[in-house]
Amino acid sequence: LIEAVATGSVCPQVGQTVTIEGRASMGMKAVRIAFLYPLVLLIAALVLTDRLTGGNEPLAALVALGVATVYYVALSFFRQRLRTEFTFSVVDEA
Repeated sequence: LIEAVATGSVCPQVGQTVTIEGRASMGMKAVRIAFLYPLVLLIAALVLTDRLTGGNEPLAALVALGVATVYYVALSFFRQRLRTEFTFSVVDEA
C-alpha cells in the first residue's frame, strides 16, 4: 500500500486510477534496504558460520536464515521512520 499526497490542482477520488511519482534516489534506497543489505548479511552469516563450525552447512544455512529474519523484523520496527523518508505524490489523473 502506497500513501501519496495530492499536489496542485489534482483532486483524486477513492478508487480512481492516478499516476504517482517519487524520486529515483528513493527507489535505489528501497532496493538497498529490501534486497542488498539482507543479501550481504545472509552471505556473511553463511560463510562465517560455515567456517566457524568446520563445514556444518545445515547449521550455517539455519543461522543465515535466522539473521535475515532478524533483519526484516528489525526493519519492521522502523516502518514509521521509513514511511516519512519514502514520500510519493500524485502528479496527474491517469
